This record gives sequence, C-alpha cells and structure tokens, in this order.
Amino acid sequence: MRRKWTQDRVQSMKEAQKIIGWIKESNSLSTREIITRLKKEKMEIQAHVLNRALVKSPFIRIKEKKEVEGNIVTIWEFFSEE
Repeated sequence: MRRKWTQDRVQSMKEAQKIIGWIKESNSLSTREIITRLKKEKMEIQAHVLNRALVKSPFIRIKEKKEVEGNIVTIWEFFSEE
C-alpha cells in the first residue's frame, strides 16, 4: 500500500530541510537560534518539523548542551561521514 503525500507533509518536509540547511551553513545552531530564525522568516514553529529536522535527520546531531540563564540549551551540528 502506498501512502499519498499531502501538501502539509510536503511543506513540513521542505521546512525541515530548510532548518537542516541553516545548521549546515552555520556549522552549529542552538534550538533558540533556530526558533528565532523561524520567527524572522515568518515560518510557523511546529514541533513535528523541529523533530524531523533535529532528531530524525541522519545529518544532525547534538554538539553540546549548556546552561544559559538557568535553562539547558542544546547546540545542534551538521555532520556527514565522508
């Protein structure tokens, strides 16, 4: 059985790829920086898109976690096994 890609799924995939591109371009970004950039680009902040880009992507991994203003901030980095 083949699933049909809805317009919403295609859009969320494009948004996840855009986030991955930002991380690749910057070498690393924090979750806060990603959310700030989403707001700047007037993109909707959606948990499933962030999950697809940051957790499910084989090219993104956690670089470090650090405390900023009493909160834990995750820094994400792009990597590939070339």
